[in-house]
Order: sequence, then structure tokens, then C-alpha cells
Amino acid sequence: MILKNVLFIVVSICSTNYCQAQGKIITTDSSKTSISEKARKYYNEGYDYFDKGNFTKSITLYKLAVAEDPNFLDAYDNLGLAFRQLNMVDSAERYYLISFNKNPNGFTANQNLAVVEEVRNNYAQALKYYAKLIELESENPEGYYGVSRMQFMLKNNKEALKNGLLAEQYYKKINSPYIGDCYYILCMIYVNDNNIPLAKKYLALCKKEGVKVDKDLELALE
Repeated sequence: MILKNVLFIVVSICSTNYCQAQGKIITTDSSKTSISEKARKYYNEGYDYFDKGNFTKSITLYKLAVAEDPNFLDAYDNLGLAFRQLNMVDSAERYYLISFNKNPNGFTANQNLAVVEEVRNNYAQALKYYAKLIELESENPEGYYGVSRMQFMLKNNKEALKNGLLAEQYYKKINSPYIGDCYYILCMIYVNDNNIPLAKKYLALCKKEGVKVDKDLELALE
């Protein structure tokens, strides 16, 4: 009886905005020094407005930044995220793709494109982008977590569990505050496997981390 509703329950966390933003540029690192002072100024002002929740104003400033420097990848990434916050998915994808096409190995662009495909329920395509994250950064938990969610949605429980456990391992290694979401997906994978003791274990870990747990799932595991 638990299994009938588990896929419906997981959608609530799979649609979460895990898009990544680039922060303010205050470093003198060589990878950033080629950016003009004017472009940098627009970008940092855009970030300030984004941080305050004024996404429309941040978009205006990020556009000025890329007009000054057409190769300003951080600005494209943040433009996409600002549009995402306004639920303008097509516009978000446009700017993510510019960043991706200029640098196919950009971690942020791949992650954000994965989220766009996930929002559209294109789980197989999202899986490809999340898998690329593992290729790019083999000890970064975000790739394993995304892959686990997509494999679960594609009903590949065995691979979903393997990658979910790897995500848990790497989240613990860096003491990440996002480990609670990983516990949630592991809970539901174990529910789907009828492994109720482990499902209960991970449900308890979710609650300990302050994750909002679906009430139907919680009741089903009582």
C-alpha cells in the first residue's frame, strides 16, 4: 500500500530548485582578471539585487554585464537562475545553454540544465547532465544525488540506491547542510524496495535534519 503513492511523493522534492548561482566577484584570481571593471560592477550589483529577491532588476544588470563581456560565463549562469526564480524556464534555459556552449565542462551550467530538464519531467535527459557532474567532479555529492533522483524516477531502484549512498558518503565528507534531502530520497528508495526498517531509519534522519517530510509517507511508515 505504501508503494502505490511513493512516486507521487518524490515529485515534491525532485522539483526543488537546485540551480546554482555564482557569487560576487571579489577575487583577483587569473580566471577572473580578464573581466572588465564595468562588467564586474554590473555583475556584482546584479548579485546584490538577486540576493535581495529583486530578480527583475538583477536580470537587467546581468544583461548589462554580458553586453560588456560576451564571455562572462558567471553572468550567463546567474541570468538563467534569475529567470528560473521567475518561473520563466525557457528564458532560463536560453542563458544556461549560452554558458554551456561556451564551456561544455562548466559544472554550474550542466547542473542548471539538469534542473531545467527535471522540471520538464525529461528525466532521461536530466540524468545525462547529472552524470556529467560526476565526470567533472567525482567527489562532489551533487552529481550522485541528482543521478539517484533521476534513476528513481526512471524506476531503476538498484542504481538509484547505489548513487544515493555515494551521495550520502560525500555529503558527510564535506559536512554538507543538504544531506537531509539525500536522506529523503534514500528513504523512498528503501520504501520502494519494501525495506521498511531502513526506510524508517532514513525518515528519522530526514526529520533530524529539519527536512519537511510528506505526511502520507510518514503515516505509512508508522
